[in-house]
Amino acid sequence: MLVGPDEELMSTAVAQPAILLHSVACFRLLQDRYAIDINYALGHSLGEYSALVAAGVFQFSDAIKAVHVRGRLMQEAVPKGQGAMAAVLGMAAHKICEIIEESVHSQADYVAAANFNGPSQTVIAGTKSGVAKASLKLKSAGAEYRNHKRLFFILPTLREGP
Repeated sequence: MLVGPDEELMSTAVAQPAILLHSVACFRLLQDRYAIDINYALGHSLGEYSALVAAGVFQFSDAIKAVHVRGRLMQEAVPKGQGAMAAVLGMAAHKICEIIEESVHSQADYVAAANFNGPSQTVIAGTKSGVAKASLKLKSAGAEYRNHKRLFFILPTLREGP
């Protein structure tokens, strides 16, 4: 997890299993140190796998394999360097969706709501130009945004399946 080229270590196929390993290791350390006995666990996105391991639903070895495949598929879904993500803060999701719909004029400008994290945080994803254009419109409408430089995502409409 610490040795190798940054680009390889930050690839989704490597980073996601590393995050899972860290999360489960922290949970097990706390469990051993404080004799924690849990009845329920929950997680968000990648954290769901940590929660399933903590709850005893998945064996760690199965979870790490599944997360590696998940990361590899996510990484392959969008050609390298063509996608972007941004977290939009302080604006209702329906307003964000309205603004980004106005931003899409072609496949090159594609952007969509990718994740609704909470009432005032929505993640948008799309092409680099689409996310950049939508982010400027969102900012001018009063939203704040944070670019995600090291996250990867799936845009089903940019790639046709078998």
